[in-house]
Amino acid sequence: MSPALSCLLLLFLEGCLGCQHSACHCLGRVFICQESQVVQVPQDIPANATELRFVLTKMRVIPKGAFTGLVDLEK
Repeated sequence: MSPALSCLLLLFLEGCLGCQHSACHCLGRVFICQESQVVQVPQDIPANATELRFVLTKMRVIPKGAFTGLVDLEK
């Protein structure tokens, strides 16, 4: 495998690491929850996520500190 292809593969895999949630999914480093069954902030958001999207969920409260440890988070 060429070095360039290896680098691209590693970048792709980095964006997918840790995204194993049943009701949410990752698109690169964006963590997306679009399910009405999501009622609280997932505890297993990948540490390298840069953006979170919660659409049509039933979350009522986002607890203080819910995103602690997500140091790459931008949105």
